[in-house]
Amino acid sequence: MYQESQLLVAYFFRHDKDERLRTADAILVDLLDQLLEQLPGVLDHFSAVLKKKYSERPSWNYSMLSQVFKRVITDANAGRVYLLIDALDECDESRAELLNQLQRLLCNPTVKRRIKIAITSRPHVPVQSHFTDLIRIHLKAGDLNNDITSFVEARVQELFPQADVADEVQRDLIGRADGMFPWVSLILEDFEMATTTTHQSIKERPKALPQDLPAVYKKILRKIQPKD
Repeated sequence: MYQESQLLVAYFFRHDKDERLRTADAILVDLLDQLLEQLPGVLDHFSAVLKKKYSERPSWNYSMLSQVFKRVITDANAGRVYLLIDALDECDESRAELLNQLQRLLCNPTVKRRIKIAITSRPHVPVQSHFTDLIRIHLKAGDLNNDITSFVEARVQELFPQADVADEVQRDLIGRADGMFPWVSLILEDFEMATTTTHQSIKERPKALPQDLPAVYKKILRKIQPKD
């Protein structure tokens, strides 16, 4: 019988700059670290060999990680578990393994009563096909406009103290963001790294900005100097 008072929360937010976090392995490691910090007694159920392996988990494969994850989630002392996985669409093809595992876990009626999972993703990832009672919330670009506006206003004021330049850059970015937080973030980073910061160059820069994410990534990659 699980403890009603026990509440575990774990989340995964992928960092755009770290390609190593684009795998199901990375998601499980991050979730496990948080869950076991809140529930250290779970490791007592493992053999000494498994404990040693867990301490060396960077070398584990997905199968090993998933066994530990299942043991933690199904542990009688875990209580209620809330998991948040952000930007699953940015994960590589191994995301299918993760979705399959979560689907199998939820086939257990006891686990299903205890666990709540929130997943954010672009529509092309078939999350709904893995869960029979999924509640789907579709966010349109317009729903994010207020958040993007607040973010742009704050960052532009930091980067451009000149009021007239800041206003022009701000209007341009907000008008072209189309609900894409990553696009806005990358463009502002490009501004921050610019070597030319004259009044005129800043005002002209928005005209040359790529409009979509693939184009922004290509522009950034072209700036990377190969190492000898």
